[in-house]
Amino acid sequence: MVITDDMDMKAVSERYGMRESIRLAILAGADIILYGNNLRYDPGVVAKAHQTILDLVRSGEVSEERVRESYKRIMKLKSRLN
Repeated sequence: MVITDDMDMKAVSERYGMRESIRLAILAGADIILYGNNLRYDPGVVAKAHQTILDLVRSGEVSEERVRESYKRIMKLKSRLN
C-alpha cells in the first residue's frame, strides 16, 4: 500500500499541477492520493481529483487495470483491519 504525502504541497502543486501530479503518482505506484486541502481550501478537491483520474483512464494515460490494482490493495487492507 502506497499513500502519497499531501499533493497540495507547493513543491508538487506549483511544479506539476493536479492532472500531472496525479498521473505521475499513479504511474509511480501510489494507491491512495492524499489532499490535505488546508493550504488552499477547495471544497471541490475530491470531485476534481476523481474526475482527473477518470479523464486519465479515458485518455489511456493510466490504465483501468492500474486503478483496479490499487482498489484491490485498498480493499485487502480494509478487510484485514476489520
